[in-house]
Amino acid sequence: MPVHLSKLTATLQQLSEPEMVKLEAYLRSPYFETKSPVLVLFEYLKKLHPQFEEKKMDAAYMQKKVPALGDQRKQANYGSELLKATEHFLAVEDFQANTDSLNRHRLQAYKKHHLFEQFNKEHEQLLKELDKNAEQDFETFYQRHILTELALNGFDTKLNRTITNDIHPVTETLDVFYAIKKLRYHCEILNRKQILGTPSYEENLPYVIKILEPYKNGKHPYILLTISAYEILKAPSYEEMQVPYEIIKKFITNYNKEILPNSIIEIILYAKNLCLYWYSKGNPKAGAESLWWIELSIKYGFFTEHNKLQPVTFRNAIALAIHNNKEREWIKSFIKTWAPHLPQEQYETHLSFAEAQYFYYIGNYDKAMPLFQQALTKEEPIFNAIVRRWQFMCLYEQNSSNTDLLFDFLDAYEKYILRYSESLHWFKDTFTKNILYARKLLKANDIKTRKAVAELLKTENYFTGKEWLLKQL
Repeated sequence: MPVHLSKLTATLQQLSEPEMVKLEAYLRSPYFETKSPVLVLFEYLKKLHPQFEEKKMDAAYMQKKVPALGDQRKQANYGSELLKATEHFLAVEDFQANTDSLNRHRLQAYKKHHLFEQFNKEHEQLLKELDKNAEQDFETFYQRHILTELALNGFDTKLNRTITNDIHPVTETLDVFYAIKKLRYHCEILNRKQILGTPSYEENLPYVIKILEPYKNGKHPYILLTISAYEILKAPSYEEMQVPYEIIKKFITNYNKEILPNSIIEIILYAKNLCLYWYSKGNPKAGAESLWWIELSIKYGFFTEHNKLQPVTFRNAIALAIHNNKEREWIKSFIKTWAPHLPQEQYETHLSFAEAQYFYYIGNYDKAMPLFQQALTKEEPIFNAIVRRWQFMCLYEQNSSNTDLLFDFLDAYEKYILRYSESLHWFKDTFTKNILYARKLLKANDIKTRKAVAELLKTENYFTGKEWLLKQL
């Protein structure tokens, strides 16, 4: 397939049928002056959408079928123009989807054309609408700053040559907007540090919190929730985050609308990820809470993003369901419902892992083991280490007396951890402790020794797999 058309078709593949219809209307609008051969190319591609069969995308085949498209060189030119028009269409769609942007640009146009009466009337109405916003989210504070800035700048304001021409409200609204934006980013910094191990740096966050303090109340729930999110993310332990965590959970539990705004979903994702973080450290209460957030995201319809599901989200949900003793039918139904939403290139790998977990859960180890093996992939050390931990549990429960096989497996498992220790960052400690105590479990051949190992294990800080090891001892 010609390279230039590959980029075009890859873009068109991301468009739904309704979006293709709107794109055609955009291209045929005389306002945008799309050239006739470009429209011919679009008509040809529209019939192939979304598959774009390789044979029918061959330059010679296209020229024969539609002579107006010309040879490969001309097709390349028309393809480039169509791609550019499609990208402009996507930009216009995004612009039109944002009511706040439309309003802002309309107000700017009023000012530019000296339509000050229309500006003042609409400006006043937009400020009133902002005050009615129930969540008082980030966008609300951003728009309030922009509206203030628009009102206090321009030709009409320069005519007011008196002491009342005060622009302090611009800086005041900017301070609040800047503070909430900075706090949002610091929440994301802390979130990524916990999930990915990326660095975080100390900054003047107390000053930011001080600016937002007057808004930390029920009238400004987004700021209240964001400050609470920051407090749970920086808490040194699961227990120490409980007060701000309960503020978030109580708000979400009492939320009485059918659709959650993105500003609230943002906070939910932090809470869910943090519970998962503490669960991965071995805290069973955090695991139950994380599963609660997952079920909430399914209920409100944001478990997927653009109908796609991250593999890590898929596998975490199943692991949480197993560790929280969910009904086997729940797990079976979950796999059937959500596996089709995985990225196509990772579908088989993660479906195999999910089914292996399910068969392990119901005690069908013969079916589970080959599926765990199928799930191993070269590109993800953390995922592979997780699979190996499940493999060991499966092998042990299948035949705990076959210690030679189990010791050999642990030796290979340990070598893998050492080889990829840098990529595993803080997860390495969890896997290392699993191997350490798994060996102690295999060596404990009498009741006295098993009891001693269990007592020693109880003194360890939480780590994933600790509960399973204690159960075997």
